[in-house]
Amino acid sequence: MSASYISIGLFASSITGNQIVAFLIALFIGIFFHLIFGLLASSTTGWIAGILDYLSLSTHYESMARGVIDSKDIIYFLSIIFLGLTGTDSTGTRVVVEENGEVTADFLVGRISFSQAQQPQGYSRNQNTIIKSHLRVEDDERVYQVDGFLSMMFSDKVAAYRDKTICRFDKELPVRLTFTYPGDSSLTLVKNGMKWMLNNLPADSVKVATYLGTIATSSGSEFAASDQPIPEFPYTLRIEGDQMQAIEIRGAKDDSAKIYFIQSSADPSALFRSTSPSLFSRIFVSREKFI
Repeated sequence: MSASYISIGLFASSITGNQIVAFLIALFIGIFFHLIFGLLASSTTGWIAGILDYLSLSTHYESMARGVIDSKDIIYFLSIIFLGLTGTDSTGTRVVVEENGEVTADFLVGRISFSQAQQPQGYSRNQNTIIKSHLRVEDDERVYQVDGFLSMMFSDKVAAYRDKTICRFDKELPVRLTFTYPGDSSLTLVKNGMKWMLNNLPADSVKVATYLGTIATSSGSEFAASDQPIPEFPYTLRIEGDQMQAIEIRGAKDDSAKIYFIQSSADPSALFRSTSPSLFSRIFVSREKFI
């Protein structure tokens, strides 16, 4: 019985770094198992009462306290211990590092704890907060404390590790920008010496340089779902230069649903989707942007 409550306490501690909150969670779970399930069982009938009575910790403890050793009581307590300890690990993030097909690191990043640093001169309004992350290496029962928000370095979402790059280039290298739009709104910018020409007419070279600086390090924020049908791309920007690899950015928008799609030659397998027009509008601009 004691081991069961200890496992519940460990589980509560694993899901929060606040000791008071952990205590309240463990107390709440303990009361449910020790009292509430028994009270609910006594107020109901049928198979539901049987299930609630079996979940009551006090029922199994009273049986063993009378000297009756029943396998169902032993299985019950072992199950609580197992679930409590398993739940402790399941709340963490497991990190597996492989190199050349071999696992070089395998560890679990658990909860974060906070504490106040001791001030030698008494209370101070600028108390320093000490942040500790808990880490356990696979097949090692010991738990280590590491300074800082270690869990923020890892994520259980695959998209967090995908390359979100749309384009990366030196803004001084492009010599030709080709915008292909629906209808007759397409335009071409060509660099002639130190000046830019817009459809064979002089463009504002400062505005062109500003635009290139704006998109030179563009990244997407949200990937489209894997089952998202690839739309037709009526908007295209091709960036070319004598000393750079050509980059092609394609775009599409659904005005009725207010959804914008972008795909880049930097990673043709990545399709970005957004309900905000900011990135789309920053890349696919009109001729007025350069005059």
